[in-house]
Amino acid sequence: MLTEEFPDLEGYYIDCHDSGSVICAQERVFSLPLVQVWFDGQKFAEFVRVFSIGQLREAIARPYQVAFG
Repeated sequence: MLTEEFPDLEGYYIDCHDSGSVICAQERVFSLPLVQVWFDGQKFAEFVRVFSIGQLREAIARPYQVAFG
């Protein structure tokens, strides 16, 4: 979805069970899966456990248009 619909965004994956556990602890990640959406260094949205790709798409679309429109 990022590549096709939001090409100017970067996506990152952090494995909270392995080498990324320190980062996850610092960010107080207690439940998985977790997706955070950041724009200009600010956390804009967070989805935990049960969410759809559609919800994620909607959360990204509006600020993406403003930032990269």
